[in-house]
Amino acid sequence: MKSADDPRVDLWRIFVPQQLSELETHWHRLDAVERQRAAGFHRESDRQRYVISQGSLRRLLGQRLGIDPACVAFDRGEFGKPRLATQPGPHFNSSHSGDWVVHGFSNSTPLGVDVEAIPADAIELDDFRHVLANQELQRLGSLSPELRNEAFISTWVRKEASVKATGHGLSKPLGDICVEAFDECRCGLADDQLATRCEDWNWLMLDFGPGYAGCLTYPGPPLVVHIQDLL
Repeated sequence: MKSADDPRVDLWRIFVPQQLSELETHWHRLDAVERQRAAGFHRESDRQRYVISQGSLRRLLGQRLGIDPACVAFDRGEFGKPRLATQPGPHFNSSHSGDWVVHGFSNSTPLGVDVEAIPADAIELDDFRHVLANQELQRLGSLSPELRNEAFISTWVRKEASVKATGHGLSKPLGDICVEAFDECRCGLADDQLATRCEDWNWLMLDFGPGYAGCLTYPGPPLVVHIQDLL
């Protein structure tokens, strides 16, 4: 078990096709609620990705806690963010899209992670006015169509990771939040509802290869981020 004051973030990337041979093992780690949810997916690829995501999360949490992965018990915060039911830590967050799953863990800070596949078809910004701040709309609208999709998804994963880190999730209107990149690792976060601007957040864009964008977000001072691939 890791120390409660360990000041780093552990990030795990999981390539779904490599885990298909372990699908049954992941399935046996799930509880009844997770199995019921898995059975509700219409597409087999969605079901497999969910089972691998939850099963690998249980595996990694079990390793950190020193318990059987099937014995990990989950609860949810006020706005639905998953957390451990039996103890206050570690903080964790997960995301999955396409061929990828990502899990983040920290004993010292809340965090949010997101990974998204970049759509092949051109994005129509008018369809996303409700989730983009005016400054973001102007910036994305100034880009050529061939650059806009990747820029939009890069903005989206920053916004998604930030509301997951705060624990608000999609209960908070994303159009009220503006995430602007100052450079590769530093961003500003403006929240219209709170009328505040916060720059003591850390954004780390994650590499999932061509066709994907990902982001890790957490508040406070920069921490060492240990990125690993689960094999």
